Amino acid sequence: MPTKPLMRLTRPLVAAAAVCAVIAGTSPASAQLVDFELVPHQGAPGVVLTPMATVGVIYDDNATLVAETDPKRSDTVLLVRPGLELALNRKHTVLAASYFGSLMRYRTLEQINSYDQVGRVEFRHQATKRLQLFAQNVFSVNSSTDAVPEPDVVFVRTGTRRDTLDGGATFALTQYLHMNAQYHFQWLDFDPTFQNDFLRGGQSHGVTVDLRRQMSPRWTLGGSYDLRHSIVADAPATSNIQNVQGVVEWQIAPTLKLQGGAGISVISLEDEIGSQTAPAGHIAIEKRTEYASFTASAAQSYRASFGSGRNTSNRQLLVGVHVPIFARRAYVSGQFLRYRNEPAIGEGLASTSNWLRVALGYSVARFARLEGYFAGGYQKTSAQGNIQRNRIGVQISTSAPMRID
Repeated sequence: MPTKPLMRLTRPLVAAAAVCAVIAGTSPASAQLVDFELVPHQGAPGVVLTPMATVGVIYDDNATLVAETDPKRSDTVLLVRPGLELALNRKHTVLAASYFGSLMRYRTLEQINSYDQVGRVEFRHQATKRLQLFAQNVFSVNSSTDAVPEPDVVFVRTGTRRDTLDGGATFALTQYLHMNAQYHFQWLDFDPTFQNDFLRGGQSHGVTVDLRRQMSPRWTLGGSYDLRHSIVADAPATSNIQNVQGVVEWQIAPTLKLQGGAGISVISLEDEIGSQTAPAGHIAIEKRTEYASFTASAAQSYRASFGSGRNTSNRQLLVGVHVPIFARRAYVSGQFLRYRNEPAIGEGLASTSNWLRVALGYSVARFARLEGYFAGGYQKTSAQGNIQRNRIGVQISTSAPMRID
């Protein structure tokens, strides 16, 4: 059948909405930086095929990811990033799959040339007026651990594989009472030659049940229960982590929403004596207007550690902003993620990890975008000291959605 290009490219706006959605709904296990190229196209009905390509140049001031006490190796990197996305948008169903590769060729450090890959599948279906089903799986292969924002994983240039699966259902029990039930799976693995006491890998399974009752047009009350069972490679014991929180939402204005929760977090280790209990909570604010989107959230709870193998007391902060400018032909965006971890029981790795990305983009044509950006990764651990990595890059991206009739 013939194909034709779509009339509009809405990816920057979809990206901003995705940032807001992720941060506003942050739970102890959901915070992450958002890559706009992983957001499926949602702007047109039917079957949409979108080939994409990015070419850029990056300056990397710590290509080998060494601590500040060791000599750094800087280099210039040629980036080539092909991608393909296929989305089926129906009245009640969305099914999308995408793949992106990142070929990074260093000018002098040829031995660390790499090809990172990310694949994603997403499914949403409005089964009935009161029932929505959803599922999403993301698999990634990266050349260094700092590319995967994960608590308590030290920054090392080594192969890293990660898979996350979320699926569940949203029920409208009554007009004002809604329940969300989800299953979570996560798997993390590292190259065997670099696995040690601080790079173990493992997997976790969990369920989350969230209940919300709208009390008035501005106020919503509810509660959530989260259970995670974690198995860390070569760790002395598996663990169970439970988080229980009461939640309140306040729609301060049509464009401004505040959410908060408080409760307890309980960790228990199998084959070891005792458990540990600590306060848990989160707070998030979301401001969305026609001219800008801003979100910020903070949370505290126990989390599984796939680095040292010891579960950690985790504090996290996530901030995102997106501002369209010049009649929406350009944009300024920024994202910041911070994890602070300490051992929950016994000895372990204490770490503080920060990720920052700031970008300025401009649509030079209908399906082409020029972007300059800065990306930084900073970590301080009790094992390696301080590691800092700064990258400055410029890239041009093309994206040509086609509707398949």
